[in-house]
Amino acid sequence: MSLIIQHAYFFSLVPIHRWDRPNEEVAAALEARIQQANSQVDEAVQRRKEEFKREKQQQEDRDAQVAQLQVRKTLFFLSIHHTFCYLLSS
Repeated sequence: MSLIIQHAYFFSLVPIHRWDRPNEEVAAALEARIQQANSQVDEAVQRRKEEFKREKQQQEDRDAQVAQLQVRKTLFFLSIHHTFCYLLSS
């Protein structure tokens, strides 16, 4: 608790903030780490997009199979109905 109070007290007395550029070695290391983190995030995003695309394709394939089965079922029942009506009319 006292650290927070001292920190706030210091910045209330000294409101001037200054940022010094890091030396080139430190800047290069930081830049490399940031680029590596960004590339990892980009790879993760790309993997998730591919997974989503694959899941969407699988769902579309399942929907197409269901639709095809429904058409077959309807045609089967229509053929039975047609045969039944033909037998009744004879």
